[in-house]
Amino acid sequence: MFAFLFDNYGYYPVNIVNESFVYKNWFFKLERVDDNEEKIKSIASFSVEIAKKLDGKSGYIIKNKNGKYISHYNGIAYVLISIPNVVIDLVDYYKLHEFFSGIDNREYSLKKVLSLQEEKYEFISNVVVSSIRKDHSNYKEFLQLIFYSFGLAENSFQYLADIIEDSNDKLERLTISHKKKCSFDTYSFLNPLNMIIDNPVRDLAFLFKSEEFSISEIENILDYYQINAKEASYLMSRILYPDFLFEELIEFYDNKKDIFNFLFEQKQKISFNYTKLNTIYKLLQTKYSIRPIKWLEKTIL
Repeated sequence: MFAFLFDNYGYYPVNIVNESFVYKNWFFKLERVDDNEEKIKSIASFSVEIAKKLDGKSGYIIKNKNGKYISHYNGIAYVLISIPNVVIDLVDYYKLHEFFSGIDNREYSLKKVLSLQEEKYEFISNVVVSSIRKDHSNYKEFLQLIFYSFGLAENSFQYLADIIEDSNDKLERLTISHKKKCSFDTYSFLNPLNMIIDNPVRDLAFLFKSEEFSISEIENILDYYQINAKEASYLMSRILYPDFLFEELIEFYDNKKDIFNFLFEQKQKISFNYTKLNTIYKLLQTKYSIRPIKWLEKTIL
């Protein structure tokens, strides 16, 4: 990996951990990609515009010595991401969403969002779960956790389907948002490969699930965005959907890692996460009259 970095990018770091290294107060990471060169070039083009709006805060995809974004190592396509050592806060979210608000994406639809979520659910249900060792002493308990997450996902699907049926499968105010779990972590926020076009409530769902906000803080954030009832319903569906658990399950499966320590940690958080979920649901139900979810109004076992 050291020789690959030097030959392709001219970097020879002192240390490489998980395909990442630090150089002159910048964090660098090699990311595997499935996209072609043109797609990566299109993604990279947003970096300069983001830097202008966020006072220089932006992630970049570094070109190699051949002037290309994609390099190959052992038959695998990689790009090199560089992220500055900066602090991310709510204001950065506001600026990012506002700057790209109204971005055109005619292909976007809630039906496609639903379809992608269902595909991931089916893969985890049919492939990932069956790969977990059944001889582990806590297998049954972990299976209960996974089935609980399946229940959340199915409720999220139904909620999203209801939104589509009640109105249509389009959302206004599309902007730059994030594909996977994103909070105030600098890398996940600025990584160009983690960006996607969606409504800003996609990011709000990630924030509410991963960060600690009081009810008044959550309400202030919602008021700032002036979301409508449909967006509030979409927010609820995204909060219900167990993104983080599903992404981690797939990553553990792809890398053939032991998943039991992770599952144990997640099991310990069930009651806490349920309380957060219930709190946000009550606020959205009261403030925006979203569809009621009866089981959420009951106490978890």
